[in-house]
Amino acid sequence: MRAVLLLMCLLPALALAGPLERKLANDTYPYEALHKFSWAVSEEELGDLTGAIDSYKGSLSISPQAATYFNIGRLCILVDDVARAIESFAKYLELAPNAQDHKAITALLAELRARPPTVAIGSGTTASPDALVLMDGVIVGRSPAIAHPTPGRHFFERISMTSYAANQVTIEPHTSSYVEVHSSRRQRGNVVISVPSAGHGSYSFEEGARDMARHTLFPLPAGSYATSLGLHGDAQPCKPVPFTVKSVDVITYVHVTFAPPQPGATCSVAHVRTQQLTVGPP
Repeated sequence: MRAVLLLMCLLPALALAGPLERKLANDTYPYEALHKFSWAVSEEELGDLTGAIDSYKGSLSISPQAATYFNIGRLCILVDDVARAIESFAKYLELAPNAQDHKAITALLAELRARPPTVAIGSGTTASPDALVLMDGVIVGRSPAIAHPTPGRHFFERISMTSYAANQVTIEPHTSSYVEVHSSRRQRGNVVISVPSAGHGSYSFEEGARDMARHTLFPLPAGSYATSLGLHGDAQPCKPVPFTVKSVDVITYVHVTFAPPQPGATCSVAHVRTQQLTVGPP
């Protein structure tokens, strides 16, 4: 329920002069198409927007009409199905090139197409409300947080002094989504080595006698380190990952990026970035 309420806050305010009014069927509709259209109107008035969209689609399957495409587009905006809204409004403009609202819907369509994805990131629980959320190694805010990434694969993390969790997710264009980043295991530590998966397999880290898996929170005293990072199954480890722990009272966050994997080659560290993250009451 928390995720649903958060996503409802993400719906964009579109630049319209007023609400999109439902269009009426005309006398070119065959009887069966008109019947399904009328049923869709009834469902919409009862608040069943998903059912109304399905009924409008049923009307389209019998007779493709501009008004039906328009009505699907306006309802898809309300249920935040932007991709379907774009498709429907484009078809409306194609079938009704001389419509009085052609200019306004063309502008709306351009706005919808330019809209970036919206992602809400949280844990799905009330645990660790002080946690920081990061996307691709960059702080987004405190959990739950909202980000507007480009479409594609992104790496989300949620970090507190007692937990660490990560989730790599593909974000589709023109969507609003909720990404859950939750760890059920309580951890104690002050260091995170963040390694987004890039087709290299799984990794482990070694520092002295310590063997540390990625995507965990682990303790290290203040000092400078050159941690060995190895790809499981490789004969040769990657080059050492250098970082400095300045304090045990903050999170030392080490974000490691790899070069693209080469056939027959061991992993190659491309970039290491270290941040000191303060987590606690906002």
